[in-house]
Amino acid sequence: IYACADYSRTIDLDRKRDEIREFYQNLTIEDITGLLSSISGNAGINVVTDEVNLLNKSDLHFDGRPVLHLDIGAAVVPDDYYLRGIVRSAYTGNGWAIPTGAYRSKNRLFRRLTAENRMPQTIFHSDHVDELRTSDGRFPVVRCDVTALNDERVNFLPYQSIFDIGTKYRYDIEIELESTEEYSFWLMNNARISWEQFSANEAPSENALISEYEAFVFDQYLKLPDTKQLEQLKAQVMPDMPADSLPLLDRLNAIRDYIWARAEYTLQPGTQPDDRDFVEYFLNEGHLGYCAHYASAAVLLSRMCGIPARYCQGYVLTYGDFVRGKTESDYSINIPDYQAHAWAEI
Repeated sequence: IYACADYSRTIDLDRKRDEIREFYQNLTIEDITGLLSSISGNAGINVVTDEVNLLNKSDLHFDGRPVLHLDIGAAVVPDDYYLRGIVRSAYTGNGWAIPTGAYRSKNRLFRRLTAENRMPQTIFHSDHVDELRTSDGRFPVVRCDVTALNDERVNFLPYQSIFDIGTKYRYDIEIELESTEEYSFWLMNNARISWEQFSANEAPSENALISEYEAFVFDQYLKLPDTKQLEQLKAQVMPDMPADSLPLLDRLNAIRDYIWARAEYTLQPGTQPDDRDFVEYFLNEGHLGYCAHYASAAVLLSRMCGIPARYCQGYVLTYGDFVRGKTESDYSINIPDYQAHAWAEI
């Protein structure tokens, strides 16, 4: 475009050049692969990319090697912290993926959420966040520096982390810092957080922007593949589920109990048949699984009960890590590979 002989530089062309450059800088191979693979089916209306294929994992084996190193200020409250990283919402029958087309259609909404510092991955999304400020108007935070010891593609960040306005996000699912190898953030002092005040939020929000996001949540995070296996699973599950009028926690407890009654935890569940739905096989025949099985089942059963949910993978920073990592001035912590985890975001 710009190498032609009669090219003349103008403000409009410079602007267009910058737009094209930004577009291609943000384009990933997963975008292209997802687009090409979807053309014959849905013509790219809701392109699905970056699939976490659960069938490929099968049995898990850990050697205890460290995967993340954290240096955390001494004022932190030792506790368990979930470091969220890979978040997926489109269930494929054998894993979880990103519905790229659906997310891109809401880019304007996500940009507005970012501008107002109300992205849902952070505590700022809550209407109650100001209640955590100290008398001088500040948040009680400590510095956390992370070094990823593997070749990671995402940042692993706790729900208690705080970021500056203008932080980059990937849709509404992942926070993108400048590097995935070495990065820093402010960690909210856990002793100041009452999680009940956050979970007390219920839709619809009085905030028009948050209400618009809630509509997106109920549109996207209740979707299930239209398959015979899932239809049969839903018919089997629903008689054991409580009424929609009961409190959310009661309904989630019923989902948890349903899964626990049908499954046994193990890191060696064996190979699953390729032609079976991952969750349906886990609950009805395999009955063996680890966190990815439990989390996937929890998300699907929540959706069947009308509760929006999605799948998340990351690591757990435990209280014991703080005990072992205490130094004279702060905490120096290595997180081993066996603290990888998967859970449901409700």
